[in-house]
Amino acid sequence: MNRLIKDIAIWSLIIVLLTALLTYYFYACHFVNYFRVFPLLPILFYVFGIIVIVLSEEISALDSLRFNVYFLGFTIIKFLTTCLLVVAYHMIFKEHLRTFVATTIAYYFVLLTYEIITFVKKIKK
Repeated sequence: MNRLIKDIAIWSLIIVLLTALLTYYFYACHFVNYFRVFPLLPILFYVFGIIVIVLSEEISALDSLRFNVYFLGFTIIKFLTTCLLVVAYHMIFKEHLRTFVATTIAYYFVLLTYEIITFVKKIKK
């Protein structure tokens, strides 16, 4: 496995866990109940991140000129999957929807920011 992929995977895991702890602490202190699928949310976003990283690395090795287009495509697919996740949660559970949406948006933007910063550094090298 490439060193960049290992570094990104480790830092993604650290960021996901820190975000999970912060959101759990925030909601545990301010709300009585928490939504049911919270333990799966950090795992899901970590897997999303790893898939984007690995696919981006493989595609950049094949076609480095179109790397930006592929990365944008992966980001759009990740956004649409996140939207489908919110819709599915609303249809299945119908409780704590605001809490779920707020946490999902927090995860999405934290990891999106991290991925963009990482890939901008990669492109500059």
